[in-house]
Amino acid sequence: MTMSWQVLIELYQVPERGGLWVTVENTQVLVSRNGEEINGFAMECPHLGYSLEFGKIWDGELTCPFHSYRFSLRDGHCLNAICPDLIRYPVKIVDQQVLINLTPQGETQA
Repeated sequence: MTMSWQVLIELYQVPERGGLWVTVENTQVLVSRNGEEINGFAMECPHLGYSLEFGKIWDGELTCPFHSYRFSLRDGHCLNAICPDLIRYPVKIVDQQVLINLTPQGETQA
């Protein structure tokens, strides 16, 4: 099994301890950064499936705009409620570019 990696964004474009939405292959992804640590998450809240597009990003956390559930931008863990974690995509940095694989972590690619 090989992963299909593709360039998502340049590392410098991702704000420190924050994130931004990027669309790749018709999939919206939140790319977050903490130093050289980069994570990619689906833009859908795992609580009820609502879009996180207008969620507040602050100090390493994302707050759902609908029910105020807070998620860590380091690992996607829900911080203030009993709720599944955000869906994570594998990401890596190569030559100051952020690469992503759209197979969520924990799932196998056929």
